Amino acid sequence: MDCVSISGRQALSKVSRWIAPGTSVEVVGSAGGWSRVQHNGRLGYMYGGYLSRQTSAVANPTISTSNPFSPEATQIPPSNSNAGQSRGLNPADGARRVFATQYQSCHVLGSGRGLGIHNPLDVIRRQSNYPQNACIDKRNAPYRYGWSGEATYNKTRNELNVFKNMDCSGAVSSFLAAAGLKATVNGPINERLSTGSLSQLGNGPKSCFEYPRMTPQQVFQEGDILNVGPGSHVVMVDRVGQDPLGLSKITSPNQCRSLSFKNFNFSFIHSSRNRGVTGVQRAKASTGASGSVTRGVVALAKQMCQKMFQGQSLVPFQEISVSRGKKFQLMRHRGPAVPGCSAPVPSLKGDQCLMQNNCDIRRSTWT
Repeated sequence: MDCVSISGRQALSKVSRWIAPGTSVEVVGSAGGWSRVQHNGRLGYMYGGYLSRQTSAVANPTISTSNPFSPEATQIPPSNSNAGQSRGLNPADGARRVFATQYQSCHVLGSGRGLGIHNPLDVIRRQSNYPQNACIDKRNAPYRYGWSGEATYNKTRNELNVFKNMDCSGAVSSFLAAAGLKATVNGPINERLSTGSLSQLGNGPKSCFEYPRMTPQQVFQEGDILNVGPGSHVVMVDRVGQDPLGLSKITSPNQCRSLSFKNFNFSFIHSSRNRGVTGVQRAKASTGASGSVTRGVVALAKQMCQKMFQGQSLVPFQEISVSRGKKFQLMRHRGPAVPGCSAPVPSLKGDQCLMQNNCDIRRSTWT
């Protein structure tokens, strides 16, 4: 049997099912210019002119831009920490460090099973051994969504204090700082961002961010920033599942217009007020919890859906206008290899709780 790749939209007098361009199918027979093909256990016929032979099956093209963050660069630095000389954790690991340190528990990272938005206070109040050794009891000290709130930075000690009420942009600022990453080339590690400043920064010459190239199946990476600005909301991508935009459920181009966030398969960390949960929190995108960001991602999903049926496998991100004067951006940090975009990873005040209790920020799960 041969493996072939669809190079264009198939045209039949009666279409029984749409298969996206770039998808691999098995040819099990040919006659009169038509091929009998098998895909996901189903048999059908496709015109041979829309098929191209490949030496190997490539169902999902890979993104040409590689992840600039090495997996081994995720060790939490020592809490005394001018000694923490490692540079450039993944931004999402910075977010998890902040979240777990705020609540003095690794359990807030491993929880959320079956939930769309979970309350970290409920998690630590149910934790039987809380607080663990070297940890501060945070069960009766709830955080609020603090307008203009942000973490504070002690330059002498290279220490970030995240026991603060933060707004959405203050939280994302702290996530980057906790990963040893800068937003602006040669800028400060504790740069205070806003949805407006991110909107202006974009992927410009002074920016440590880029607009990535994507495929319909591979849109996000952990640590991507999703911003709507100025003056709206910003989140950081946490975990990315298979088919993050739910495009595998689409069988015809006409269905692209009715795409819903309910089929999204990724999660994010942000600071917000959501259904009784305030402050830094973790949520599934399928809940629609991020408001204007959700609308931006829906607009992106509709674009990517159309690109899929047009046979465009690698698409550069372009800013999307979501309302008057506001734009949606997908921003990916360029990584510690870019000069001026990283610094020694700071310690976090209270992070000895995580280290003494073997909190692995990479092993946290969301199912």
